[in-house]
Amino acid sequence: MISETALPPLRRQIIVSHLAGVLAGAGATMLGPILPVLSRTWLMGDAEAGALLAAEFVGGFCGAMASGWLGRRWTLLTALRAGLTLFALGLVGAAVAVKWWMPVCMLGCGFGLGVINPMANLIVSRASFPSPAAALNLFSFSWAAGALSTPFVIAFVLRFEPVAYVFAALAIITVVVALGATMVKTGEGSLEGERASPQTNGELRRGTTMFVVITGVLLFLYVGVETGISVWLPTGTGRWLPVTASDAAASQSAFWGSLLLGRLLAPVWLRRISPHALILAGLLCGAAGIAVFLIARSYGSVLVGVILAGLGLAPVNPTIVATFTRRLGSASARWAGPVFASAALGGASIPWAVGEVSSRLNSLRTGFVVPLLCIGSMFFLELGLRSEPPQER
Repeated sequence: MISETALPPLRRQIIVSHLAGVLAGAGATMLGPILPVLSRTWLMGDAEAGALLAAEFVGGFCGAMASGWLGRRWTLLTALRAGLTLFALGLVGAAVAVKWWMPVCMLGCGFGLGVINPMANLIVSRASFPSPAAALNLFSFSWAAGALSTPFVIAFVLRFEPVAYVFAALAIITVVVALGATMVKTGEGSLEGERASPQTNGELRRGTTMFVVITGVLLFLYVGVETGISVWLPTGTGRWLPVTASDAAASQSAFWGSLLLGRLLAPVWLRRISPHALILAGLLCGAAGIAVFLIARSYGSVLVGVILAGLGLAPVNPTIVATFTRRLGSASARWAGPVFASAALGGASIPWAVGEVSSRLNSLRTGFVVPLLCIGSMFFLELGLRSEPPQER
């Protein structure tokens, strides 16, 4: 049990983690409005621009894998500081705005982001007794808010300032958050200095590997589904209905908006149902929303489908992470690397699979069957976890 004297430092760690989550979301989408400017300035082709995205993805994957190693040797807050520092260094290098140097900077940014995300998730989960699932849904709201708002803010700033200014501003903000993390004092019951004891590891060894594998697969599928739907929604809406480009883009905004709303509402739902039941209900609702979108014959029906899908899928990812951290306890840090790295792989591969199926069969509707199959697979995998001990809400 956490004593009352420990609550102030724990709360400060949660606040810092939420700020880091906003930055992680911002880092995930910052290249969207920046790449067109760099392409014009440096006369880059699509392949060169794509290489910057690939560098950030590779860095993120490596950072996520490294986070498990860091989690075994450092405290969670120390590892979070390291991730923020690496992200800031990558941004500072990018602010130099040298073409040959930019892929290295994006690799560094991605590496930092790959460390920030799992460490911040673990801090929020383990500092939010007895409601980690509710807390992680709110943390995911912070991440999604950063991801959704950053492209609009950067696009506005780029009307008046060069790209170097944007990178420098993000670096300064990241340094401020990193300094805030450094100033967080620890106290009794805080997460600083927490390590997995041999006794705990021995108790968890049996069945842990399979549980970690299933969690990794669930996150691989979920992140792929969320990314795939978001990426292909505007194309599908514009292709199947006589709508303007702005209306097609608005369907994507409706999906993200409903995800944000769903993560705000998740703590309320978790007061009434278990995390396991919320995941299953969310998957069913998400599948129903995709089905409505696929059979929609009007723009209103499209919006109903994407909003339903967003509301259903919203609590799935953070609640899966909460179950993971509650089940493994202090041992979750050592497994965080491969689990979060698998999520990154899903975000890269499943949207590609949607496009590949669509190209081969000349039908984007058929391509959207891929996320439906992924949701179905997640549903049955989650059903297989029913035999696990119930998780605290």
